[in-house]
Amino acid sequence: MAKKGNLKNFKKGELEERPTRFRRYKYLFLIVCEDENTEPEYFKHFKDQIPEETIYLKPVGTGRDAKGVVEEALKEKEKLSVEAKKEVDIVWAVFDKDDADQNAAKIQRFNDAFKIAEDNKIQTAYSNEVFELWLLLHLTDVDPAVPLSRSEIYILLQENIKGNETYKAFEYEHGKQRFCKLFIK
Repeated sequence: MAKKGNLKNFKKGELEERPTRFRRYKYLFLIVCEDENTEPEYFKHFKDQIPEETIYLKPVGTGRDAKGVVEEALKEKEKLSVEAKKEVDIVWAVFDKDDADQNAAKIQRFNDAFKIAEDNKIQTAYSNEVFELWLLLHLTDVDPAVPLSRSEIYILLQENIKGNETYKAFEYEHGKQRFCKLFIK
């Protein structure tokens, strides 16, 4: 017979997640992004495309500049290594240039990001200043000769998503939605 317990301290809706069994994964893959929302959300949807027990994928958003992303990648790599009790196989730092060339301090931080990444075997990848352009390219061709503003990209993205019968009422609100699943098949 089970013992009587005290349920007063149990918070409704608070469920414990099972710990990840890292040993079952052949590779640990870490992607640390400049953007806090859209980019990590996009990369999370690749998890469903990866065959089970092959690659553990962890995307992390930082909201920091290029050097900050690389520094955070080092911290996240260490945390994941300790948690998994094994080395992280691949680390990517994903950031864009934005306004990195506006003054000497920003130029130095941008250049430092590449040096730190290289010294620590972290792969670097540029994202577009407007990551949603990448999402838009999943849906339609965009003429590279025609410059598009951020707002124009958002409008085109919304129009193309609304073109799908299931998403007729879709309204794009930057950084507020979880819609990247539309782009990963």
